[in-house]
Amino acid sequence: MQDLLSAWDGESVSIHRDRESGAWMFICVHSTRLGSAAGGTRMKHYPRLEDALADGMRLAEAMSLKFASVEFPHGGGKAVIALPTPDIPQGEARRRLLHEYGAFVNSLGGLYSCAPDMNTSAVDMDVIAEVTPYVFCKTEAAGGSGDTAPDTAVGVLHGIRATCRYAFGSDDLGRRTVLA
Repeated sequence: MQDLLSAWDGESVSIHRDRESGAWMFICVHSTRLGSAAGGTRMKHYPRLEDALADGMRLAEAMSLKFASVEFPHGGGKAVIALPTPDIPQGEARRRLLHEYGAFVNSLGGLYSCAPDMNTSAVDMDVIAEVTPYVFCKTEAAGGSGDTAPDTAVGVLHGIRATCRYAFGSDDLGRRTVLA
């Protein structure tokens, strides 16, 4: 992990281990030049902890570029909750893990604010908000913007069409295969 950390041009990586679940949590802050860092919270199992850290670092940098491109007043950040097994926690175990993660976010004092990403939702943000104010995209019932996944999907579709228009002269996706 030392080589990975040494090669990264970001500002900070904070690490926390949840002993009860065995999950490791990484909060990667790439930049605070435009403001405090913000980004999604990804919850998944990784084959190696280095993979989780690399994912968080890569995505934090992408958030910096995304925010800077639209002059949004936040820097790029990303959090990863690296689960010890492929099983995604549910019920009370999930709630407890999200509270632990929320306390970790809170310990950074506003350096990073979290939002949903892979395997986390607006409902999860409501749970996290029970222990920290540094949360975006809570449910509408909790005063947040709600589920942003549909808007993200529309943005991805427009990006794919723009790429096809640039590369092939047409944004028609009828006979195209897109690989992730």
